[in-house]
Amino acid sequence: MPPTGRVGYHTLHVTLRNVALHSRIFYKEAQTLAQAGYRCAVVGLPQGGQTVYARGGVLVLPYPTGAAVLRRLCFVAWAVARLRPAVLHVHSPELLLLGLWARLRYGCRVVYDVHEDYRANRHYGAEYAQCRPWQRLVGTLLRLWERLALRWVMA
Repeated sequence: MPPTGRVGYHTLHVTLRNVALHSRIFYKEAQTLAQAGYRCAVVGLPQGGQTVYARGGVLVLPYPTGAAVLRRLCFVAWAVARLRPAVLHVHSPELLLLGLWARLRYGCRVVYDVHEDYRANRHYGAEYAQCRPWQRLVGTLLRLWERLALRWVMA
């Protein structure tokens, strides 16, 4: 359905781990929506120190340089409150709680785009070797959280 007179953006794509101009998130998803006439924005990691800008009809909101995860989550909450998207498209499991908040607070629909098997990454990933005793527990809790989210995410 094309955009209506609703104030705000149709879709806000948010990622904690990928750059704002990610090949799939920005070029395949956000630009396609923009070309179809939807107001679309992307929040992601900065590239080249750029601040807020528009590219290909998409508003790009890079995180502040060097922002830690908690600061990124606050930035996303600010973007949701400011842009009031009809659809919040989250690209990592850490954003699901924020998606639930956005759904309850602003009534937006939430789409969870699973890029990879995060549970398997936690179980077997070398980057988590320093927390080996907790890897399986964190991976299992992550999968449980994803399953619980299936009850309220749109897709």
